[in-house]
Amino acid sequence: MSPPQRCVRGARAGGTPASARRQPAAGDSGAGAYPPSFPPGFGDCGIVRFVNALPPHPPIDVLRTPRNEPAWRTVIVGGRVAARLLAASAHHLGLEPGLPWSPELAARALHQGALDRCRAHAIAVLAPRALSRAELAGRLASRGHAPRVIEPTLERLAHDRLIDDEAFARAIVESSDTHRPAGAALLRHRLLKRGVPEPLVERILSARSSNPIDDALRALADTSRPADADLPPAARARRYLTRLARRGFDEDVAREAVARLVPEARSDDA
Repeated sequence: MSPPQRCVRGARAGGTPASARRQPAAGDSGAGAYPPSFPPGFGDCGIVRFVNALPPHPPIDVLRTPRNEPAWRTVIVGGRVAARLLAASAHHLGLEPGLPWSPELAARALHQGALDRCRAHAIAVLAPRALSRAELAGRLASRGHAPRVIEPTLERLAHDRLIDDEAFARAIVESSDTHRPAGAALLRHRLLKRGVPEPLVERILSARSSNPIDDALRALADTSRPADADLPPAARARRYLTRLARRGFDEDVAREAVARLVPEARSDDA
């Protein structure tokens, strides 16, 4: 027959002294405290048995719904905010009142909350206009999100087709071809500046269906001024070449377009 377990004053099984646990504040009735206050005359041995029966980690008090944010949940542990995450994420993690708030669960909930906030900020940033993946990453970093949270957020957004560098770049090129023609050099500069990867830029520009000379003629038509007609042909040709160079058209394309528009200008003067 094994000897009865000794009641060690002020200690609990596992060697954690009862004195090291948080003591209730003056006037604390014990409701919601961890551990709650003990009844008068409970005795040291009763305290040891009570502490030994407590869960190893404080439980979740409640999951609160913030005002005007019904999709979010605030996790309260020990009367304090422990985490904030989407309701769907809280359900996925199995969070509920009474569940022990272990370090492992806390780490998972905090990381998921960071992911939820990063995604919410990303969607808000994307609402006014489309951005490249690199642009969005920079915006999120500027708002204080960590790289370990930004990268999986971008992966999920790409999976959901909320960011798509190829579609983004094609839209810029098509808009330029439709409304304000530009040469490949200018479009390349614009796309690279917006964070589109260079291999993707080259692939999209090489697949353009528009005729560069026709684009150059349209660009000149869009920038024509009444005073141009008063210039001598050679001076007018030089002006047109300068405008096309600024619009990113290469020299051969520009000269061919100007020759069609100002045939009387001598090529050596142009």
